[in-house]
Amino acid sequence: MSGKRYEWGRVGLLGGIIGLMLGLVVSGPLRRAKRLPQGGSDSIQPLASGRLQSGRLLERDRPHREWLQALKHHNGTHRWLWLASQAEAASSSEIPRLIRLAEGDWELLKMLGARWSELDPQHMFEYLIEDQETLGSIPRASDLVFQLLRGLDETEFQSMVSMLSNEAAIGDFRSYRWAGVNTIMKRDPELGLRLMNEWGIRSFIPSMESVVEWADGDTLEATRLIGAMMNPDARRSAMKEVAKVWVDRDPEEALNFAKTLGGVPQGELVEEVSKIWAKRDLDAAVAFASAMVDDATLLAHMSAPLVAEWAKIEPEDALLWSQEHLPAPARAQAIGRIVGYVVDEDLQAGIALVDGLRPGGAKNQAVVRILEKWVTQASIDVGAIGEWLSGLDDQAMLRRAMEKAQWSWLQEQPEAARAFVQSDHGYMAPDGMLRGLADQEVRVDPASALTWARSLKGEQAERAQALVIEQWYRAHPDAAVQWATREAKGDLHDHAIMEISRLVALTNEAKQRAWADALGSGELQLAKETMYSMALGEEQLAVVKKVFGEP
Repeated sequence: MSGKRYEWGRVGLLGGIIGLMLGLVVSGPLRRAKRLPQGGSDSIQPLASGRLQSGRLLERDRPHREWLQALKHHNGTHRWLWLASQAEAASSSEIPRLIRLAEGDWELLKMLGARWSELDPQHMFEYLIEDQETLGSIPRASDLVFQLLRGLDETEFQSMVSMLSNEAAIGDFRSYRWAGVNTIMKRDPELGLRLMNEWGIRSFIPSMESVVEWADGDTLEATRLIGAMMNPDARRSAMKEVAKVWVDRDPEEALNFAKTLGGVPQGELVEEVSKIWAKRDLDAAVAFASAMVDDATLLAHMSAPLVAEWAKIEPEDALLWSQEHLPAPARAQAIGRIVGYVVDEDLQAGIALVDGLRPGGAKNQAVVRILEKWVTQASIDVGAIGEWLSGLDDQAMLRRAMEKAQWSWLQEQPEAARAFVQSDHGYMAPDGMLRGLADQEVRVDPASALTWARSLKGEQAERAQALVIEQWYRAHPDAAVQWATREAKGDLHDHAIMEISRLVALTNEAKQRAWADALGSGELQLAKETMYSMALGEEQLAVVKKVFGEP
């Protein structure tokens, strides 16, 4: 095991020095300290179950008092050299005593851990698990376990698998299986993948660096094993690696073989192979896909990576091919990808491309992509956006596009969003955009927010006023109530009373009474009528009746 040999190579180089210096380094009390007995009654004896005898670790493996007393006078290099010399001649059952004397020095712990795993990895694993379960005194026990599992080599794999497969031995420390699998995957991917299924590892992606070399030996069997993996993230990661082997070998055979996998693994292999194939030989990949018109599933999985690569070179040709060859769901997604690439390169070219599309799902997705890109531009002509949107003949598509783009617009270009809402095309703004702007305005100044809301056109003005009052009441209820009952005039006064009443009707009795006490007789009647016009639940309605009386 290279890691262990490295650690002990360092110790070996120091061996001569230690031998010469030990007499000078170690004081009289330390020279008189007893060496740990080899074997005998102090040895740790595993039970038949493979677990160490519980409850006896701390007392049994406590360092000798003479050692503790002697080491009080020796720090730094002296301690390191003495512990190294002891470890070189120690048995596996003696190492825990030495580790406790290392006092958390990680470099020293790593050296002692390497020696322990070299002597008896099974004993080291079981001992450290037991120590953690009983809240023992081994410093950084979990780090030592990970060091052990990362360092085991091919000759010790069976021991590792045996340790990690023993449910009784591993207890609640199943996360150690991740480190074990990662080590195994680097040297034996087939065994590693099988163990991931056997151990039920679902949320971990191990190293895939050796998958290509392994899969090159028996590509079909390797692909079957990967396709049967129950960890979706690790399966996809492994599929990316085996796809490289397939494309080198025969991409057409790979795509036909993928049909035998079925389900999600089939799609993953097709997509990964198509992605690599399209980069290497786009014409051949497109020719193969064009001949698959009777296999909608295969064609759908091939289309996304194909058009993603094709759009970089000839977006118009990729668009035409998608319209002619792809089934409806895949067609819409492919066209969306093409438009997205064109828009990222040239917004106006993307707009022209979308304008030429036939109505339908593909155009709907493309419009969304255009708008999402447009509203985040550094310089936005809100009039041009409004004119373009008003030319769309599908109002449902318009609403979906605005709802998708509104949050990006508010976050990245709030001033442009505000200008759009105030323009002649402001009626297109969805409720979420109005709510977001109202919240921004109220945070600055509620009075100015009301002025802004009243400046809007048509129904948007009334809706914006309601949102401003709602946000004001939620943020500063006392100030909002005072304004509504003492300062608001005319229609705005009535509007404020009704809006706050709608909010208060959904609160508790105490808040409702506080609202009722703040109202005059005319206001109280308006609030009562507003609340009874709402579709309240039984409990809420009962509170309203108790506070405001019967309708």
